[in-house]
Amino acid sequence: MVKITGCLWKMEKHWSMLTN
Repeated sequence: MVKITGCLWKMEKHWSMLTN
């Protein structure tokens, strides 16, 4: 579960950089 949360957080951060 922690792994999935970390993955989602990483993905969100990645998308934030792309859209920024």
